[in-house]
Amino acid sequence: MKKKYSLTIVILIVSIIIYIGISNGLLGGNRSSLISGENSHTELSSDVEAEGEADSDLNNKINGVESLDLEKPLEHTGSIEEGIFLFEDKESGFFVKERKGYYISKYGKIKVREWEKFSHVEHRYKDVIEFLTEVDYLVESISQYLNKPNWLDEYKEKQGEAFDGLINFKFLYGNISFVVTYDYFILEVNINADDFKEGIPPLAHELAHLIARNGSHLALTEGLAQVIQGEFSNMDLSIHLHEIIIPYSKFYLTEENQIAIDAISKLEELELDFYGDSFELVDSFYTLSYSFVKYLIDEYGIDKFMEIYYAEDLNSKYEEIYGKNAEQLCEEWTDYVNEYIFDWEEYYNRQEKNQS
Repeated sequence: MKKKYSLTIVILIVSIIIYIGISNGLLGGNRSSLISGENSHTELSSDVEAEGEADSDLNNKINGVESLDLEKPLEHTGSIEEGIFLFEDKESGFFVKERKGYYISKYGKIKVREWEKFSHVEHRYKDVIEFLTEVDYLVESISQYLNKPNWLDEYKEKQGEAFDGLINFKFLYGNISFVVTYDYFILEVNINADDFKEGIPPLAHELAHLIARNGSHLALTEGLAQVIQGEFSNMDLSIHLHEIIIPYSKFYLTEENQIAIDAISKLEELELDFYGDSFELVDSFYTLSYSFVKYLIDEYGIDKFMEIYYAEDLNSKYEEIYGKNAEQLCEEWTDYVNEYIFDWEEYYNRQEKNQS
């Protein structure tokens, strides 16, 4: 009886996480696909360092943000023209400065007034330095993970010398999170302020959309963004969902969710309207896309996944890279999910212990 009760509670908790995520943007990056406009991509080369070294570097990059001394004395404060430095770490190249009404870091910027307004919202950041430094670490970690160190060049080619290469951040109140690129001409992330209250701000998810851009299929685009949110976010809810997404998605492999399953297995186009479509359809599609992409990356590696991500003929690319077409891959994935053994009671007890 206890096991059944524990599983019911866990499923309820995950359903709440999924609901909050989709309505606020953690799993709902589809808006970015609609706003981004048409975009073209070139196939990625697979010139990657040895896997062990890459993993080590990546772990250091992810964990490094916590090791920075954000309050260490500045070596200089800069000039009025170049900006007043609030923080600088020469080893990482990260900094935060105030210039012409903006707080600016290596990769991001936010209006001073925007941050002052956001400071009245419940969130975990002590100040803007912590926020922008986390942004910088996420950008470098995600671009390294995707083997896209020169992702900004795609934007520079479109915008020319006037491009400042900075991601503009805005906070929304009562709306979903999304990115705006307009075919490479804008770099903007809009985050629902309520996401911070819930503990699931989709920073990594939205940055993944900017760095990876749209894939050849919505399931790949959103699935990858969700995997990256789970891999790189230090938010508890995102981490928990990432751990259980494979066994949890088993509950979605039903006839009721056949539209979402067919979108993955038959490569059917699925345009979702967050304001018009049912929550059940959106929920099932994003949950199953997350699970499918995580399976492909875990089983075959991120490099192979990025080779198929932009493919114009996705089914042919599946066969070239994985040796299987879309339906065969989907069957392989669903078999894996259905046979996956997960101790829900142990997971539930572990979460209960961590919270006590």
